[in-house]
Amino acid sequence: MSSPLRALLLAAGLGTRLRPITEHTPKCLVRVAGEPLLGRWLRQLDAAGCEAVLINTHHLAEKVQAFLDAWQLSGKTAGMAVQSVHEPRLLGTAGTLIANQGFFTGSTGLLIHADNAMAGNLDGLLDAHRRRPEECLLTMLTFRTHQPQSCGIV
Repeated sequence: MSSPLRALLLAAGLGTRLRPITEHTPKCLVRVAGEPLLGRWLRQLDAAGCEAVLINTHHLAEKVQAFLDAWQLSGKTAGMAVQSVHEPRLLGTAGTLIANQGFFTGSTGLLIHADNAMAGNLDGLLDAHRRRPEECLLTMLTFRTHQPQSCGIV
């Protein structure tokens, strides 16, 4: 990619559909195959050459921040800047994107729901982004479901 790669990981939600699991664990820290979802995304983004990641927080924000602090101390993504932004009031997907649009200035942007898992790596997504129409400003990873009413709808 000609411009730096940056990602906004949406991790602020309440996780109501996953209760009681999410009463004490933010949904982005729920483990899939032994690894917190947020850790999986950070690892995948680092492998894809992402230069910076912004993670929004709200529900159990202190636990997400503690995870990020430990992640950064571990040196797992030494070449990738990772920061969080707390939302005292949930802004929703579009609201968070608008509030943080400056984060993407001069870069290729990815918007990812951190409470979803993805098999494989980001190569296909990044290839699709490279082939996008010029007027398309960012790429958002989505998924198909037979029950769209049970989750966010794009």
